[in-house]
Amino acid sequence: MKETANSDYSQDLLFEISQLPVFAQLHASHTEGMIGFSKLIEYLPNDAIFLEGEHDTCFYVLISGSVKITKDGVLLSNLKRGGDVFGEMILTDYSERSASAYAEKKATCLCVDMSYLKTLTLNERDIFLSVLYRNFVEVLTHRLKKTTNELVIARGEIARLKPNNNHPNIAKVIDLMKMKVV
Repeated sequence: MKETANSDYSQDLLFEISQLPVFAQLHASHTEGMIGFSKLIEYLPNDAIFLEGEHDTCFYVLISGSVKITKDGVLLSNLKRGGDVFGEMILTDYSERSASAYAEKKATCLCVDMSYLKTLTLNERDIFLSVLYRNFVEVLTHRLKKTTNELVIARGEIARLKPNNNHPNIAKVIDLMKMKVV
């Protein structure tokens, strides 16, 4: 793992970070302030980014490479697109991490420490969080839709495997839902 201090960020890098979808709607001063509390971290394959059960105040943005999210050792998701956000759920209730994140291949991530909020006035904090949370809602909505489709498929498979399952359309429903999973 290799960290890059925020003071070492080039102006080009700062600009590119500010254009990521999760930050694009933030006021420039908030983006700059938040980046001041952030660091770029390069992870080698299989390096832990964070572990289930940990407590912290950071969320992450994938810059390059790929990251896998697991819970109890079960793969939940693979993130491969620059700009993908993960670990953001920690900011909704400040509880422990509900999953683990590992670099799948060499990965570079922006670790955003939300202790930045302590530097803002109450009004600035409210504005900042409303924009950031709106961006997080889009991420979580997409994930919830995907999870719902996967749940329907799993329940259908369970129903199909149960003895005495006489519902004639269950196979058709499962096949249609499989086509919708992103």
